This record gives sequence, C-alpha cells and structure tokens, in this order.
Amino acid sequence: MNRRRDAVLAALLFSAALGYGVALASITINAQGTYRDLGVWLYKSASGFGFGPANVGTNEHLDMPSPSPPTGASVAGVEVIRHSLDTLGYPLHISLVDKLYAVNHRMPIFVSNNSVLWSYTPGDPVAQERSLADNSVTNVHAVGPLPANGAIPDQYQAAFAYAKSVLASISNLPDSQKSLGNYAVLFIDDGATTWIELGPAFGPKEAEHLGCQTEVGRDMVMSMRTVVTSSGSVTKGGAFLQCF
Repeated sequence: MNRRRDAVLAALLFSAALGYGVALASITINAQGTYRDLGVWLYKSASGFGFGPANVGTNEHLDMPSPSPPTGASVAGVEVIRHSLDTLGYPLHISLVDKLYAVNHRMPIFVSNNSVLWSYTPGDPVAQERSLADNSVTNVHAVGPLPANGAIPDQYQAAFAYAKSVLASISNLPDSQKSLGNYAVLFIDDGATTWIELGPAFGPKEAEHLGCQTEVGRDMVMSMRTVVTSSGSVTKGGAFLQCF
C-alpha cells in the first residue's frame, strides 16, 4: 500500500488534461499519514565497512545523531533505508534535501529505493546518481538547481508556472512554506516529460536532518508531459510526488 500512495494521489489529481495556468483542485498532503524511515552512519576501517545503530524517523523528518565511528574507523557516509516508494517514473532517487544534507556534511549519501541502493557524492552534478546494483550512472538532461525566485530559463517557463500552480493548490501546506524564496528548483527533461523538483532550504535556526520536510518547505516533484494526438500536441499535468 505504501508504494501505491503517491501513484493513487497522482491518478486522482492529475488524470485530466491541464494546460498552462489552469487552476488545480485542492491537494491534501499526508492524507494517509507518514511512513517510517531509518538512517545509519556508514564507517570505514582497515578491515572494511560497518554500520552504526539505526535511527528511526519518518519520510518527513529523520534526525541523525553525531557520528561516532569506532576506534580506527572514519565516517564514510550516511544511508537512508527508505519505505517502499514508487517514484512514478522520475529518474532520480535521492531528494534535493537529502543531497543538501550530504553536501553540507561533505560525505556521500546512500538511499534505498525498493531493492536498489542509490548513491550521490558531493561535488558531482546534482542529477548524477549511481546504482550500486550494477554501478550504472543516471544519464539525464538536467538544469539547476536554480533559485526558485530567480531567473527561470525560457524553455522551462511553462513547466515552472505549472509547478507553482501545484504548490499553490496544496491546502494544508502553510503559506510560509509556499514562498519561492525558500526553494531551489531542478528541471529534468527526457524529451516527452519535464520534471520539476522543488527542494527547500533548512530554516535559519533549524538543525539539519534527512527527510522531505523542513521548517520552510518540503521536497516535491511535479511533471508536465506533451502528448501528440491527431489534432496536435496537448500538454498535460503528470506525476506528483508529495514527499521525495
């Protein structure tokens, strides 16, 4: 059931064709509650790799204590053991918030997505993730992250306007968390679908943590897709990941 939650929401909310600037029905996030996620520190020593104890949180908020490597070991990264999540075709698997946590702590992050473990190393392009199952690397066209209240490239103006309409339609997200000044935006374009990920900053006095929700916003993914019909091209609203 966990895997289908976002898919069901997407089907209900975005089954109809939606054009540029079209108002959306009200969206309610966390209608079915939150889900348990785990976080562990990864340590490296001369004898190999090991894990610290599991720290329990949710997909919304997962606190990590300060790392405590055993004698002779060093911190090699952080791993999120995530609840089962259907990303609805979005080609990335680690959220901008989790990547921000990794960048600020200067360490790799590993995130499980069902049976596959994905990694991101700070310093790499933000859309470059590696699958530990086959050592493959994502190969997508990405633009950003960019300040969401800054200049948006012309080719993504319509997609960004659609993403803003989705953000505005969320009924139980505080207005303070809808301010574009709190977000970075990442565009992923696969030719037929434009994906828009909004990644929030941490609050000015907020302790950094994993999970999609911060004091000033939440990590979300929207998409627009172009469908070619006999009468021409039609732009439709696509997937919506309410917590990523």
